[in-house]
Formats: sequence, C-alpha cells, structure tokens
Amino acid sequence: MTSREPQETAGQPAEAGPPPVDKLTGGPGLSRIDLRDPAAPQRLRAQGHEMPNAIIALGPVTHFRFENYALFNEQAPLGIVYDAAFAGFMRGAYVRYDQWDHPHVSPMNGNLVGYPPTMLVVGTHDGMIDSARAFAGKLREAGNRHVALYVRAGMPNGFSFSFFFFPGLVQQEDEAFAEVGRFITRHLLAVS
Repeated sequence: MTSREPQETAGQPAEAGPPPVDKLTGGPGLSRIDLRDPAAPQRLRAQGHEMPNAIIALGPVTHFRFENYALFNEQAPLGIVYDAAFAGFMRGAYVRYDQWDHPHVSPMNGNLVGYPPTMLVVGTHDGMIDSARAFAGKLREAGNRHVALYVRAGMPNGFSFSFFFFPGLVQQEDEAFAEVGRFITRHLLAVS
C-alpha cells in the first residue's frame, strides 16, 4: 500500500469522499454552512466534530446507486450538463464500489437524526431529482423540521457551475440562488 491510499479502520473507509471545505464564514449564524455536501454531517459526527449550522446542496448526490431512481434512468442518458456516462465516471473517481453505500458517501443510508437545516436544490432536468426528493423525505422522517426542497422546472444538474464559469447560461440559476438567499435569511440570519 502506498502512502496515498486511504487507511481503513474497523471496516469503514477513513476517507469516503473529500472533507467539507466549502464554507461561508461571517457572523454567528453563518459560521458553518456546507455548500456542496449533504454527507458532511455524517462524516463530521463520526469524527467527533461540530455539525455545520446548515447544509445547502446544489444538485446533490445523496445516494451513489443512481440507477435505483427512475428519473435518473430516464434523464441521465440525455443529460445537459451531466449524462449517465459522466455520472458513472464521477462515482468511480470519487470512491470505490464497495463504499457506495457507506453513509459518508450516500447520506441516504445513514442516521439522519439531528441533521442541521438542509436545503436541496434540483431541477426537473436533473437526473438526481428522485434521490433528492427521497432524501428530503428521509430527513423529515428523522425529525428535521427545516428541510427545503427547491425544484425548478427545466433546470439541469450542474446549474451552479454555470454561475461561476458561464453566468447566465442557465436562466433558472438566478431564481435558484434567490431561494438559497431566502433559506439563509430564514434559518440562519434570524438566529444570529
């Protein structure tokens, strides 16, 4: 084993995905918001760290078995930003097959009790829409009263990347980011 390979402990991957690094910082209410990873609370809890104040997941991957969801199978072959082949490549590059079901990779499979307020942003042209809906339902079943599932007609997966690289390419991005701003105001700024 080379030094670059992750070590495993007690049958669990030491690094099932990258650590959460995309944080907004600001006042007390904005001190810890994970902007990309709905699995971050699973890893943070397992490592004994404080949970983020909120999760805002844009086009989230909540379950690595994409093919379990009808709309992925229907939409991914024709994906605008991500197609089925790219989704498979991404999954393989991110983590090994035997880790696909681990909660640090597929938070859908974990203990969702105590999750922070969570916003999932997907579009109707996003192959991950069914898994995002299922994850929102599981969060609610686990007692999370602050789950926002924003679904925008016509918006593809990867819309958030166009904001950084090709502003205005996806016309629904402004509406989606306005909704993210309302979520932050409702759940975080009001608390600080």
